[in-house]
Amino acid sequence: MDFRDIPNFLQEKCQIDHNTPLIIGVSGGADSMCLLHLLYDNGYSFTTVHLDHMIRTSSQKDAEFVSKICSQWGIPAILEQRNIPQYCLKHKMNLEEGARDQRYDFLFSTADRLNAKAVLIAHHADDQVETVLMHFIRGAGLSGLKGMLPKTILQKYSRTIPLIRPLLNIYRQQIDDYCRENQIPYVEDETNKDTNYFRNRLRFELIPLLETYNPSFREVLIRSTHSLQGDASTINELTSEMWNVVLIEEDVDHITLDLQKLAQISSGLRWNIFRKVVHALRPDIRDFNFEVMIRLEIFIKNPNIGKVIDLANHLEARHTQNGLMICDSRYREPVIVFPHYTDPGIILKTPFEKQLSNGWNLTGSIVKNLKETGILSYTSNQNESWLDLAAVSGEIFLRTYQPGDRIQPLGSEGHHARVSDIFINRKIPKEARSGYPVICDETGIIWLPGIMISDMCKVTRETKNILHLTISKVQ
Repeated sequence: MDFRDIPNFLQEKCQIDHNTPLIIGVSGGADSMCLLHLLYDNGYSFTTVHLDHMIRTSSQKDAEFVSKICSQWGIPAILEQRNIPQYCLKHKMNLEEGARDQRYDFLFSTADRLNAKAVLIAHHADDQVETVLMHFIRGAGLSGLKGMLPKTILQKYSRTIPLIRPLLNIYRQQIDDYCRENQIPYVEDETNKDTNYFRNRLRFELIPLLETYNPSFREVLIRSTHSLQGDASTINELTSEMWNVVLIEEDVDHITLDLQKLAQISSGLRWNIFRKVVHALRPDIRDFNFEVMIRLEIFIKNPNIGKVIDLANHLEARHTQNGLMICDSRYREPVIVFPHYTDPGIILKTPFEKQLSNGWNLTGSIVKNLKETGILSYTSNQNESWLDLAAVSGEIFLRTYQPGDRIQPLGSEGHHARVSDIFINRKIPKEARSGYPVICDETGIIWLPGIMISDMCKVTRETKNILHLTISKVQ
């Protein structure tokens, strides 16, 4: 690709013509000055935007340079100063991450205010090579190895205004040649040669070393990104189709997926579903790595209602009555999603069907022929329990939770746990605890609906008759 192709790219791939209002991010360096001149020389309608990040003492001179050039060329310009080191200290971010975040925030907030239709920046092919290498070294999957896209939506900053990189297939040497041939002035950022920055070490140390193995390393890597972008596009289409199958509920702070349907699809497609969930909740997340994905895989293969694991960036995964929920760690489900009982305690005579207080239904029956159940494992399964009827002592009671209640959890080998601790561990809101129903016999709790059964009543090989209990939300 050369500079003559850029107007066609903008028209055909981005639906941008000469009258489309644009925002151009200009630092004053060779690449952004090249893009500025290209758009100016081809008669596009745009506003230049420059952010003085205050990282270097010379950054104010860069801002003055951009302002002077735009004034000479008759281009409208908006300049702003933000103290990035102070911002990074406050938000516990490194300088590169903080500068990137504030730069995009400034670009897109300005674009929104001016009703611009796109934001253009000057990332070029050498930036692409460095970015892909950074992602590879840090252990990224396909989403990282495909590199930057020529046109994309950064949802953290705008859900409607695209970010466009017209120079993404132009190499830095071509940019330098263009600036020299057209006598375009630019400034040099002295930090670009500081190898304390990870990207600069790649640029000046690793990439030249790799070129001793293959002189065409940059071109080969760029071709690979084009191929991987095609693969990623196909996978995204499949992921979107499956998303409609597994999605139960979506909101700004939580997304719930059908656990059974998730378990039936391939692990690769499932991982892409997870990425889609996480990026919907945290559009700019950068630490959702392979280890987190493995934890999620293990988690969904061991269903346990209410169990919770931490993921990344204040997100967590929870097993719920409905399926798998990934949510902000501060999110609490409305009390209505938990079973609730307000009447005095009663004796339950099997078979029975009892309507609870907030649209939940409790049923009980006795199964005398185990073969008729078709169940291979008689452990607690979401809102269903299978108990050894012979291990149940006397009458069966329904009542609400009482402070001091204890239960012998399944598999605890005689250990008893406080129900209050179980509620805390399972993230049962305080508002839902006082009216939470429990099923007891004459010795104690035998089932916490939707949570666990007592080990004392578990089904064994000697079991002859089963007490089958269910609790369900009435549709």
